[in-house]
Amino acid sequence: MDQLLAQINWPSKCGIERRSYTPPPTPGARYGAYIYNESTEQGLDRLDILRKHVDGFPELGPDVEMYLKRACTEMEMTFPDSTTWEVTDEQNRIEDLLDWLIVFDIPATHTSKHVLDKIHMGWIEWACENGDDTYLEYTDGKPLYRPAVRYERKADGTNEETPKGKTVSAGRSSPSVPKGSTRRTTKKKVKK
Repeated sequence: MDQLLAQINWPSKCGIERRSYTPPPTPGARYGAYIYNESTEQGLDRLDILRKHVDGFPELGPDVEMYLKRACTEMEMTFPDSTTWEVTDEQNRIEDLLDWLIVFDIPATHTSKHVLDKIHMGWIEWACENGDDTYLEYTDGKPLYRPAVRYERKADGTNEETPKGKTVSAGRSSPSVPKGSTRRTTKKKVKK
């Protein structure tokens, strides 16, 4: 979605949705993209344009829910039913004053690579935590975390392999020790 938003170049943001009070529009969807508009009419026009763009992206498609709302989630929670909102002359005066005070001609800058890498890693971790296997596209198909070796004993006292990792005999270290780790063995104390 970030690539699409960069292409259309509208004021926008996208990413993971951590707010517990913002229920996902689609069950299991924990991401959001927000586009800022100057009017309801502009928002409706952009919604039509965006729908065509999203449908053209194979990884997004028609299942992506899109809608127009009047304000941020927190504003709509504080003042429900945006159809009753009225913009007053005083609010317009304050907005004009802010437009006069705020400098808008700051040249655009790019986010540094290490900051982008940290953001993208957060998205990958979020996807992994929330059962979204699309993160595997960014990890060469490898799971983010290696499964732990499991130790289990059959009813007859012998050891058995488990589906999530290789089972080893109690008291022996795993034959597959991760790179960079130290192999530790347990020594039994002998009474003299």
